[in-house]
Amino acid sequence: MDAPLAGVRPSEGLPRSGRIQKRADFLRAYENGTKTHGRFVVVFVLANDRGEPRIGVTVTKKFGKAVVRNRAKRWVREVFRRVRLPLGLATKHVDVVVNVKPSAADAEYRDFASDLERTLEKATSRSAAR
Repeated sequence: MDAPLAGVRPSEGLPRSGRIQKRADFLRAYENGTKTHGRFVVVFVLANDRGEPRIGVTVTKKFGKAVVRNRAKRWVREVFRRVRLPLGLATKHVDVVVNVKPSAADAEYRDFASDLERTLEKATSRSAAR
């Protein structure tokens, strides 16, 4: 394998394998996972056997039109991508399901991101204690 080019950063993207896509996986997290409430989100954390952390995001139609719902999902994925290393999620084998509350529709990104980060930190420390 070639050495990385000088000045080129490795990809920080969230690969498709890092996302929860099947309904059964969401339901498993809801039923067996550790539930943690935040101001704008509810987070469920459950250990998985996949060998990597995965994230799933749900936003109901009560939240708003598709444009607004998709923005909320992008925000969740971006915050998760940025905090997975500092919180140690990159090395844990967990499924994280984030339900975005309708109150987040009017939130600023900064407030939303800090709430989600706090909630993820609390949720992962709780699930580790289980």
